[in-house]
Amino acid sequence: MKLQKNDFIEIEFTGRVKGTGEIFDSNVKQDLAKITENIQNKPQAKPFAFALGQDMFVKGVDDFFIGNEFAPGESYKIELTPEKAFGKRNPSLVRIVPVRVFHEQNLNPQPGMMFNMDNLLARIISVSGGRLYRRKN
Repeated sequence: MKLQKNDFIEIEFTGRVKGTGEIFDSNVKQDLAKITENIQNKPQAKPFAFALGQDMFVKGVDDFFIGNEFAPGESYKIELTPEKAFGKRNPSLVRIVPVRVFHEQNLNPQPGMMFNMDNLLARIISVSGGRLYRRKN
């Protein structure tokens, strides 16, 4: 049976940067551990369930699944262009934020943490010298 728009699927995935192989997101236990080793409250590895074609995940992933048949338990490799994933990298979206802004909210910022700032989803890239670097998604 072919998968169709609005079908619910459950996947385990690891997102890597093409060329470097750097893991930027995952819900697979071993891969998730690699990117969260410096985070105090580690997220739990668990399958991700979503409805196809409802903008609940990356468009390129929806396009890959819709209209095709897949065997449960099989592994697949998907290469996405920036336009079908998160868009091209935009250096103007990287901001330096003083750590005190987080401490004033009783938060201890750690690389990899995600949060809402200025009504955009942001991820902490690094923390050093009293400053942190975040990227808006």
